[in-house]
Amino acid sequence: MEKICGRLLLPELDKLKFHPALFYRGGNPAVLEEDGKSYIYIASGVNLDFATYLNGFSQNKWKLYTNIKGVRFSLEAQGSFILNICGFSLNPLVPERKVLVSQELAFKERQALTLDIPENNEEFIGFEIIALEPSKLYDASYIGEFDEDREINLAIATTTCFKEKFIKFNVALLKEQLLSGNDDIARHLYVNVVDNGRTLAKEDIEGYHVKLFPNINAGGSGGYARGMMESLRMEPKITHVLLMDDDVLVLPESIRRTYVLLSVLKEEYHDAYISGAMLDYNAMFLQFEDVGTVQKSGYLLKAKPDYVMTEIANVMNNNHELPYVEHMYAAWWYCCMPRHMIKKNGLPMPLFIRGDDVEYGLRSHTRFLTMSSICVWHMGFANKYNAFLLMYQSLRNLLIVRASSDDIKECNVIGTLDENFRERIRELNYNSAELVCRALEDFLKGPSFIANADGEQIMKEYKKLNEQMKPLSSFDDIEVRLDAVGGDEPMPLFKKIEAKVTSNGHRFLPKMMLDNQGVGIVSYDGRYQPGRVALKSTVLAVNPIDKTAALRKFDKKRYKELQKRYSKLRKEYDKRIGELEVSYRQAKKYFVTEAFWEKYLGLDK
Repeated sequence: MEKICGRLLLPELDKLKFHPALFYRGGNPAVLEEDGKSYIYIASGVNLDFATYLNGFSQNKWKLYTNIKGVRFSLEAQGSFILNICGFSLNPLVPERKVLVSQELAFKERQALTLDIPENNEEFIGFEIIALEPSKLYDASYIGEFDEDREINLAIATTTCFKEKFIKFNVALLKEQLLSGNDDIARHLYVNVVDNGRTLAKEDIEGYHVKLFPNINAGGSGGYARGMMESLRMEPKITHVLLMDDDVLVLPESIRRTYVLLSVLKEEYHDAYISGAMLDYNAMFLQFEDVGTVQKSGYLLKAKPDYVMTEIANVMNNNHELPYVEHMYAAWWYCCMPRHMIKKNGLPMPLFIRGDDVEYGLRSHTRFLTMSSICVWHMGFANKYNAFLLMYQSLRNLLIVRASSDDIKECNVIGTLDENFRERIRELNYNSAELVCRALEDFLKGPSFIANADGEQIMKEYKKLNEQMKPLSSFDDIEVRLDAVGGDEPMPLFKKIEAKVTSNGHRFLPKMMLDNQGVGIVSYDGRYQPGRVALKSTVLAVNPIDKTAALRKFDKKRYKELQKRYSKLRKEYDKRIGELEVSYRQAKKYFVTEAFWEKYLGLDK
């Protein structure tokens, strides 16, 4: 049987029109419209290359994940042009191009053509059009041949909170491009929108195969738990649930390709999760992450470097299969999981936000499948540093994740807290150091705390400790080089020792011995720059993106209070960690059940 594994994508959405190299390279073709559908007008002499992140065919992944028997290429066009179908392999890091099919075609009218692609061992396949006269490309697709498939019923579970513009746009896009057609996915795709903000009206969201579920604001974990439950209760029986963020831009074709891939997966991958990549909404050519890991140091790390996806070498390097390593997880901006794995592993932990996807991925002990073009554009983390989220929510939840299972038992999460507390103190960021204290305090309260905590209220209260950024113009008397904010300055050995022994002047030294003249200029986003803050009595934290800043002042009294508080908490942690692990593990058995979430979300009433 034949399956369309990928269809031609064009930069139709306004945000993507400025990044055509994600779709094609070469020339500057016009994207026009005919009979309500977009096509490309290619001027004579233009060579347009579609071996790109969004329009290439990841043959290595299709061969690995499925029992694909062969690949055909189909196009619909008009004009006179040369069609080249090319294969690419890395040798070892530079792409080598091989022409697999080359034909000169002349279509006086709009015409369709399908070609067999010869058997080959290339990793990646793309096509190019060399226009001999003005030509039009209406459609193209890669068609896989498979011996068998299985029926898939896919439910998208997306949770939203005060992001009405994003969610309305995405739901409308899915209705228009996936649910209104006559093809197979229209009959087997469902969309469940969980509204934690309870600001959406049914008439704005609901329609054929689309449902809205008002929910209390239980954070991402509560929203996704509700989405999972409602999806598993649906008729017909759902086979897979796709968790997807609200503040993303998604191409419906990514969901279509996910659906086709699910239907032909090898049996050995039936437990696997499909992890969609996150590209940066503000720099749409840049991939931020597709799979993450928890390091033994206790820090979260993306498994791949940032890739500029307009370069074919980066597309191919990114598309190489990662060996499975311990502590891998897939973020829930786009994560598709089988029904039976949810039934086996249960629902999310009640962590409100941050770390629920990490914990669930670790708990699942499964493979994470990735593929070029299965992705979303997320608002990203540039210019979105939030001390509450990183110094409290993430650290608290990592402590809970470690205590509640053996999955990351060898990871030094408490060492991560120690390091963050020490660094925030030394850079005079006392409020962030207090957030680290609160993370440890609330963890020490045990599982009854998260079982009854009002996450929304905690967020409102604790976010008051975030630095209050002001326009950089408010600090005209301080010279700031925006291009140098992220760097550091070298320190002589004696100064390193002095800064370490005195905890950057907080111990042993009188304030008069500090640098009371110069101002330490640092990045606002939590990166530690010891050379910039060494023995400074004043530090300016700068956001070079939006040109704002916050001024920090040396405060020995605040230091002593926080140091005493954290030392006491650390002693309590060392004393009680054994009993806390027992209680968190016991409570987790209940936390991941429908009975718990029914009560927590007030659905039992």
